Order: sequence, then structure tokens, then C-alpha cells
Amino acid sequence: MGIEAFGLSMRFTSPGVCGQVHNLLVGHPNFRWEQQRVEGGYTTILGEYGDGLHFIELQLTRETATDRCSLAARFSLCSYNSIDSIF
Repeated sequence: MGIEAFGLSMRFTSPGVCGQVHNLLVGHPNFRWEQQRVEGGYTTILGEYGDGLHFIELQLTRETATDRCSLAARFSLCSYNSIDSIF
């Protein structure tokens, strides 16, 4: 079996959601987050989820002018038997 890569992006349109999403994810023990970066009107935080069986890369971005937020996730699946309840 081959490896299939997937990406998922969610854009939240309500102001103030980014802080709520960040707080929810930061409180989870399997997430690690880098220092946030501010560039070109956006605040971005990169993160990783890892529990020993799964590895998911995350990017949380907030647009400074509108306070709109997006959460992007990237992951790969290498065995259909390994697709479980996390997805």
C-alpha cells in the first residue's frame, strides 16, 4: 500500500474564535506549539499533534485586521487498517 497525504483547512468567520480554538488545542496534552509569529498582518502558530500512533501538523492563523481565523491540518495515511476513530 502507498502513502496518501491529506490537507484540511477550516476558516472561521466569527471574530474572536481564534482565541477559543487556541485555548482548546493548547490544553490538550498531545499538542506541541511553537512560538507565534506575526508577519504581514497575520499571526500564525504552528503545532504538532503526536500520540505515538498519529502525527498531525497544524497551523492556526489569525488575520489581524478582521480577527478572522483559520485552522489547517496536514496528515498522511499509510495503511488503511490504521485509519481509526481519530478521523
